[in-house]
Amino acid sequence: MRKEAELSEEQKKKKARDVDLWARAVREEEKISIIKHCEEHGEDEMQQIKQAIMDRHAKELANKRGLESATNAYKNFKVTL
Repeated sequence: MRKEAELSEEQKKKKARDVDLWARAVREEEKISIIKHCEEHGEDEMQQIKQAIMDRHAKELANKRGLESATNAYKNFKVTL
């Protein structure tokens, strides 16, 4: 009985080590692929992000200016009522 329990415990430990090694290998592969992708496409994607931010700011500014001009029109309309 005792030997069976020890053998079972050894097998559990071995499986846990194997799973840990496999998980580490997967993480390393993912890391390598992410680094490779960043080296190949990182600059382009950063430019796209910058452009998207600039476009959003320009749109927000245009919207703000539109609202500012609408405020005066609303005030004039309110006075005529």
